Amino acid sequence: MHTLKLNIMKNYLLIILFLLTFHIHNAYTQEIETKTKTEQKNSTLTFPEKIGYVNDFAKVFDSLKVVSLNEKLKNFDKQTTNQIVVISINDDKLNQDNFDDYVIDLSNHWGVGTAEKNNGLTFVFSPQLRRMRITTGLGTQEIITDEICAEIIKNIIIPEFKKEKYFEGINKGVDECIRIWKDAEPK
Repeated sequence: MHTLKLNIMKNYLLIILFLLTFHIHNAYTQEIETKTKTEQKNSTLTFPEKIGYVNDFAKVFDSLKVVSLNEKLKNFDKQTTNQIVVISINDDKLNQDNFDDYVIDLSNHWGVGTAEKNNGLTFVFSPQLRRMRITTGLGTQEIITDEICAEIIKNIIIPEFKKEKYFEGINKGVDECIRIWKDAEPK
């Protein structure tokens, strides 16, 4: 009788071990499939080369405004080491589904902010898709949270974009981020 109970317990343990192994294998396979799908989705997208602090690939700003905003962002970087980059894009391969992933990947690819402080902030918008996103480095998120970025987009940038005043919207959004960053500095 004792041997029968041991055999039954061994069988149960083997079944549990099999199910656990099967579950771990399935979870690992799903993770790999998800990563592969993401890589395939983004593999057709390429990143443009960074021009400066302002990268108007969609050609929506006039050149004098680009120079003025670029100078403002360059000076802010020199004073604080906090970096803000503005990017306008129109890419036929971009769509509503991959815009956010593309923006995050582009920000990471360009390495906005310093590696030590992770203090980058990237404004990316596509007039073609009518999409806008602000991405932040981990160091920046301590001061300019995702909620603050969403409020800046909703209350400052979008009202200007609705009037097709892209530069004004971005410029005001940049000014607000600079103000928040400066207010957070120890006095």
